[in-house]
Amino acid sequence: MANAFSAQQVQLMAYGEEEVTYTWGPGTALGGLANQTTVFDISGWNTPGTLDYAAILTSLSATQNASVQLLWTYDGNTSDTAQGWTDAMPSGMRPMPIYAPAVDRLSLVIQNTSGAPILNYQLNYTVRVKRLTLAEKFLLQRTYTPSAEETQLAELLGPTTIADIQARVANGDLPMDVRLWNQALVRPHRLGDPTNAVPRHFVVGVTGTAQAIFRPTKGNALLVESIAAEGAQNARVVLNRDGVTVPNSGYVDVQGTAFVQTDDAPWPYIVWATQFIQAQVIASAGTYTVRLGMREVKLSTLLAQHLGLERTATAQYAQVRLGLA
Repeated sequence: MANAFSAQQVQLMAYGEEEVTYTWGPGTALGGLANQTTVFDISGWNTPGTLDYAAILTSLSATQNASVQLLWTYDGNTSDTAQGWTDAMPSGMRPMPIYAPAVDRLSLVIQNTSGAPILNYQLNYTVRVKRLTLAEKFLLQRTYTPSAEETQLAELLGPTTIADIQARVANGDLPMDVRLWNQALVRPHRLGDPTNAVPRHFVVGVTGTAQAIFRPTKGNALLVESIAAEGAQNARVVLNRDGVTVPNSGYVDVQGTAFVQTDDAPWPYIVWATQFIQAQVIASAGTYTVRLGMREVKLSTLLAQHLGLERTATAQYAQVRLGLA
């Protein structure tokens, strides 16, 4: 069974900021107002008194049905039920962008108001997990008290650094959009795509599994930006990386039958690896077609700092962790 977003998934996020699309279904949406179907409901991923990681619901796609609502909560905020009706969402299972950031609790529920179960209902959703900079922590919690490490890093840049960051957050100058540093740090350092990650056949035999291993050149990293499985195949597509595996599942573990988006568009991912990516197809015997949007990227010092691979307490690292670079 494909996995759902969970506290374990937060713990498995290894490289600064990652994004995974999950599949729920095809399944049965329970009927009746009292019979909501919980897709996920997690809390407590940050140690009390800390604000290390945010979980952000970034997109939803679902079977259109006038009787089905999607309800999401993030740190006490709830979606407006008038906006949660799935018949108002894009057709063809195309994703609807949203932004629901949480540091305490994030949940997603399917609400079937028809009074009767709805069979073969499909929901896909994307969650981004990121290690927060000091500027982002001030944005999410204005009363946040910097940690000892953040205070020490700020001292490398000057005695008024923390106050300056607070003022810039209040003025709207910070934090910086992650897409800006992605364009600045990733795109210019992109190398040729791994030649064995082109659209490929996974031939599954009697063992029920076929796999491929992708490795970066030493000093580089792999970045998975998208996944697509052609033809809504009845198979699980699983990714693990860098020796970290999930028993009976994967860091990425999605149901192939959910790939029914219009125009066969791929789903977005941000999954980094410095050692290897292991891609698996788990299914009955047969040939399955999968597209992996995988890039090889040269690791500059600044990119390594953003990914958490380089943590030496320099002025540049201080700028990264405080949200200034």
